[in-house]
Amino acid sequence: MTRICVTAGNADEIRKFREAGADEIVLAPEGCAMSALPEFSTEEIAGQGTVSLLMNRLFMPEMLVKAEAVLDTVRAEQIDSVYFSDPAMVPIAEKRGLKDRLIYKPEMLAVSTFDAEWWMAQGIASVSVSPLLTRDEIMNILKKVPGLQITVHGRLLMSVSARPLLSAYREDTGTVFDEHSRHLFLKEEKREEKMPVFETESGTYIYSDFIQESFDDVKLFASAGAGSFFIDSAGSDPELIADAVRTLRAVMNESDSGKAVQDYRRKYAGVLSEGYYGQKTIR
Repeated sequence: MTRICVTAGNADEIRKFREAGADEIVLAPEGCAMSALPEFSTEEIAGQGTVSLLMNRLFMPEMLVKAEAVLDTVRAEQIDSVYFSDPAMVPIAEKRGLKDRLIYKPEMLAVSTFDAEWWMAQGIASVSVSPLLTRDEIMNILKKVPGLQITVHGRLLMSVSARPLLSAYREDTGTVFDEHSRHLFLKEEKREEKMPVFETESGTYIYSDFIQESFDDVKLFASAGAGSFFIDSAGSDPELIADAVRTLRAVMNESDSGKAVQDYRRKYAGVLSEGYYGQKTIR
């Protein structure tokens, strides 16, 4: 059975998503993630049961001690998976007996069969495929390299900058706002949709103005060999994500899940999209 993996930003979300049917909860340790997710200290992680660690930041050499400290502090038996993008994480994880729990997740860069084949040949658990491909491209990769992870729900990370852009805007314009608010958005002049934007210690993150949903594709992906489905909760209401997990579970387990999907789409109409799975982003 293909696993359902969901990111969470606090203890209440962890509880909700587990109760909804998530198989794996993904948390962002402090200073280790390229994500707008609220971060957890190692002490907080220790109290959350078995979890996965989102450590997909590109580390400067002097920052690797932080990654090592996380894997030395969180008990190995508590770690389900470790998501990474920096190759320096491989020997660090291998030294601690965690290489076979690594998932290569470089956000938008894992786009070819060759990338996936090479990384899987290194003895890691999986590769998270970019959600910027079409469903046909994903199917072609899965048929050649089974066991990969596919993003099926949530907002997509569209832009990342290591600079504190919200703070810079506040200082340049004199606009008064909390640059660390979880409720800031960008809106293009000719569009009504809003893109969530977050500033953290690691930089500025802009997410899509839509929430991708792939209920019509998950059985197709599973039959082609998908090892897990990934749901990113960043920038979305926790109830919407919990409902998505329940609906996805129904699609995977029930022969007739049409009503569950219709109910979800009706409840969250206006913000859902198939994302880029139906259109090429690179021509």
